Amino acid sequence: MYFDVIFGRLRLINREIVSQCIRIRNRSNPTLVEFIQYHIDNCPAKRGETYRLAKDLGYQLIANCQEVLRAAPVYKDVQYPTALQTTIDAKGNVQYSEVPRPAVRKLEHYVKGMATGGKLTEYSNRTKVHNHLAQAYEIIKQQHKLSKASQLQTKTLYASVFRSLAMNEAQMFAEGAKANKKVGGKKAQSPGKGHVECIPFLHLKRKEDNGWEYSKKLTGLYLDCLEQASR
Repeated sequence: MYFDVIFGRLRLINREIVSQCIRIRNRSNPTLVEFIQYHIDNCPAKRGETYRLAKDLGYQLIANCQEVLRAAPVYKDVQYPTALQTTIDAKGNVQYSEVPRPAVRKLEHYVKGMATGGKLTEYSNRTKVHNHLAQAYEIIKQQHKLSKASQLQTKTLYASVFRSLAMNEAQMFAEGAKANKKVGGKKAQSPGKGHVECIPFLHLKRKEDNGWEYSKKLTGLYLDCLEQASR
């Protein structure tokens, strides 16, 4: 890296160079600092601009290494977050490559994007109803003034509605068709446009009685940890 600067091959400090400097810092020890110091002190800055640049950058690296002499090595990712890109040529050959993610400059931006979700991860109506029902049930359970009979009735009603929500799509459409016939075949009004909740692209699920269900609590904890790590 020192000679790349001197011979003009390295003029801009890009992410790869920063990453290389971090690796040097992580291996910092008095002998290494002394080794770098010797080369930089004896760099003939009078020979030209590239020599002066090597000397300036060298002293910066020495200062960085001295700061962390008594610190444990740490992992720092300074590369651009990448995504898999698949292309198929005219002959049908499939090629894979890693390319920088658009509008994602660092890992922290990637985590925020994964936490936002999108059209592919919108809540289904059934999931929304299930979540709202669970919230209502928890509120009712906290009402200590309810008699035991009322509590039992509430629990039974909740279980019944929960089972209805667990029906497969064919059963749900069949039930809906029967209901439409009874009210003169009128179709139900579609919900108005509004805020659409999305499940994060990166999320966790919990095993429930009816299969794996998205866990908002566990996902929140996971994404918080991921965000702290990225920062």
